[in-house]
Amino acid sequence: MVAAPVLIAAERKGLLSVERTRQRMEVRSVHPLYGQVVRIQTSALGARVAHRRLADALEASGVRRAGDLLRIVVWRLEAGESPTPEQLMGAAREAIALFDYPLAEQLARAAVDADAGIEAEYLVGQHCLARVAPRKPSWCGPD
Repeated sequence: MVAAPVLIAAERKGLLSVERTRQRMEVRSVHPLYGQVVRIQTSALGARVAHRRLADALEASGVRRAGDLLRIVVWRLEAGESPTPEQLMGAAREAIALFDYPLAEQLARAAVDADAGIEAEYLVGQHCLARVAPRKPSWCGPD
């Protein structure tokens, strides 16, 4: 996706870290502000293209690890694409496993919109109920 000399130069300057995890090379900015600067300077169209390319590259390498499907689905949505209902539900389950309930609800709602069926509607309902603060039953007496 990016020419190797560019990555090597950025790594040498201390902007990126590159880690090999089994068969993959993971490239990350060494500080969150560096990534934020890149996001701010990227146009909306450029961000869509980048997200599409990231999703395509990860999908081509094989969805084998926990979190892969979640990344692909989020990137596809950011690219303005429509993942399949099955992908959306799988990603919602991964978000729940990571305790990212707002993202899980967003993905479940997208799955409902994509006609994923009753399971997606049930998941949305669970998240709606979880947001409601539990109330003390009236028979317990005053606070």
